[in-house]
Amino acid sequence: GNGHTCAVARNGAVWCWGNNTAGQLGDGTTTNRSTPVEVTSLGGEAVAVATGVNYSCALTSAGAVKCWGYNRSGQLGNNSTDSCEGKVDFPCSLTPIQVSGLESGVTAVAAGPGGFHTCALIATGGIKCWVLNSSGALGDGTDRGSSTTPVDVVGLEGSFSAIAAADEHTCAVSTVGAVKCWGKNIYGELGDGTSGIESSRSTAGDMVGLQSGVIGIAVGGDHTCALTDGGGVKCWGKNTNGQLGNGAPSGTNPNPTPIDVVGLNSGVVAIAAGGAFKGYTCALTTSGGVKCWGFNGQGQVGDGTNTGTASPMDVVGLTDGIVDIAAGGQHTCAVTATGGAKCWGNNHSGRLGDGTTTNRTTPVDVVGLKTDETPKPAATSTVSPTPQPAATSTVSPTVAALVPPATGRNSEGVSGGSTHGWFIGALAATLSLGGVAWYARRLRDGT
Repeated sequence: GNGHTCAVARNGAVWCWGNNTAGQLGDGTTTNRSTPVEVTSLGGEAVAVATGVNYSCALTSAGAVKCWGYNRSGQLGNNSTDSCEGKVDFPCSLTPIQVSGLESGVTAVAAGPGGFHTCALIATGGIKCWVLNSSGALGDGTDRGSSTTPVDVVGLEGSFSAIAAADEHTCAVSTVGAVKCWGKNIYGELGDGTSGIESSRSTAGDMVGLQSGVIGIAVGGDHTCALTDGGGVKCWGKNTNGQLGNGAPSGTNPNPTPIDVVGLNSGVVAIAAGGAFKGYTCALTTSGGVKCWGFNGQGQVGDGTNTGTASPMDVVGLTDGIVDIAAGGQHTCAVTATGGAKCWGNNHSGRLGDGTTTNRTTPVDVVGLKTDETPKPAATSTVSPTPQPAATSTVSPTVAALVPPATGRNSEGVSGGSTHGWFIGALAATLSLGGVAWYARRLRDGT
């Protein structure tokens, strides 16, 4: 696939690498990169990044959303499909442009992997989405066409603290810990007990059994997972490759309601879901270790093999020292406690950032993302039995975590995109390649 990856540095800069056909790396060119290059024109403003199919979006410290890359259907949200000044033969922007109506007040952004829709969480309440609307992915009450500017999601009550988007479905977590989902539901990925294309939904609806106690959400191409306030993981939707983690053999029927992941009833602080047709899932534990399960054809599970698994497996070499994770369509990345980044899986177009295009079944360092001398604290207090207040002050002109290091480009967040479908969950000053639980990480760090 035409995959790419992006990271937010502590000084607010964004660095991207991998495929650059449509200018999705944001460096003003269409040259592929196997090591990170800086996105131009952001001026150290970013606190989070999200990547879709050949396009990228950043959340700034002022609460604005800016996007760049492919724009044939209006993916950049600026009410246009302008071309890249003749540099390529399809509409795009080689540098960031402002999303219409989102100049401030946004607390999180999520981009759909295999599809072309993006959603933003608004500080004052509500969620806005834009671009393609197949199966009701925009949540505005319609199920066809597209919107080149953000539209309101219908059916949301109260305030929301986290959001995650896949190719054609989206889920959000309210401040009382309830899950709402909308969009495609062929495999029961909305979690309401139904499945089939006729059960897809163009407005937000309730989950079965998850009306409280959830603090994080992750969305893969055809499956969804939730992180509970007790540190447990529950998943639902397609299970062809064991991506639900319940130990069932590959090829089993989908589950339209949440089921427990084997061995992960507690001790998890963040989750990430990846893949489109062949999904997989990862979890970050309180000890700083990473476990993954599901499809493993390109080594995205990170256990040193290409063999899939329906139960969580330890990622080789990542038993501690990790503070965030992200899962893409066929590759996975993690941020270390010292500010570095490690990736594994499919490396087409250099999306792993190690200077090669060789697939990896175990983690490799992203070149050029130097680390701090002082590690970040371990993730020992991520979960909380009490739902937290609305995310009304997530972004600020002054973000304490984004202090420029003396040297290097310390990684604060990573995100990746591919034509195979990259799941993105954006989170401030952290990792967002594949749907990490942004809210859960805020709880862990006490921010």
